Amino acid sequence: MSKNWNVRHRDFVVVAMRHHILALTAVFAASPALFAADWNKTYNVAAAPVLDVRSSDANVDIKAGSGNVISARVTTRGWEIKPGEIEVIERQQGDRVDIEVRHPRRSFNWESLGGDRWVRIEVTVPAQTRLHVNTGDGNVSLSGVRSELRVETGDGNITGDNLDGRLEARTGDGNIRVSGRFDAATLNTGDGNVELTAATGSTSGGIWRVHTGDGNVKLRVPSTLRADIDAVCGDGHISSDLPITLASGKIGTHQLRGKLNGGGPTVTVRTGDGNISLTRN
Repeated sequence: MSKNWNVRHRDFVVVAMRHHILALTAVFAASPALFAADWNKTYNVAAAPVLDVRSSDANVDIKAGSGNVISARVTTRGWEIKPGEIEVIERQQGDRVDIEVRHPRRSFNWESLGGDRWVRIEVTVPAQTRLHVNTGDGNVSLSGVRSELRVETGDGNITGDNLDGRLEARTGDGNIRVSGRFDAATLNTGDGNVELTAATGSTSGGIWRVHTGDGNVKLRVPSTLRADIDAVCGDGHISSDLPITLASGKIGTHQLRGKLNGGGPTVTVRTGDGNISLTRN
């Protein structure tokens, strides 16, 4: 009797496992159609609108386009865009556009089955758009935007090219690499390298502060920039080819303070563990 029970139990387990494997196979076979989605919308705005983009987990790509139009697109893999899964909450009030991409609080664990799940937000904006981007987890890239820019990600890299204006960029864990003409720049990463290239015409009229908890800093500025330089690294060394009149510290050590072209507003550079490089652009 015990032997027969064991045989029946074994057969039951085998059948159950076969059904489970078939179900997983069906999920993977259907995934290209069932687990991908696309949403897009266009907003007519003035030449200098305001855009706020938020998500708890998404890569965000913002670039300047032509015309007075904001064009937004959300694409997904491993998700559908519908109530209970990915939801796009958007609104326009005059020349202000808000886009929030919401994730469900609880979801099927697609990653545990080896799936590649992601959300991507792509937006084309007028060049003069005042911009705020916040994603809890994801990379952010900016291109050609020329205004007041504020970018935050909890875990991801931040990149920006051909920017102009005032930039504030923060990431909890990731690298920051930006270039353009800046009037102010605040760059902060908890763990990562920072590379700031300031083009000719950049001024130090606003706050300039570059900080990383653990990583190297490369700061390239025009040789004509007028500023007080305040650079300190906890574990590393400072190199510079800028015409700095030293007030304290010296090249090759952990600390350097001095005046660039007679001085001006302070440019502060800090790294807890890494090297600092100050060079001419």
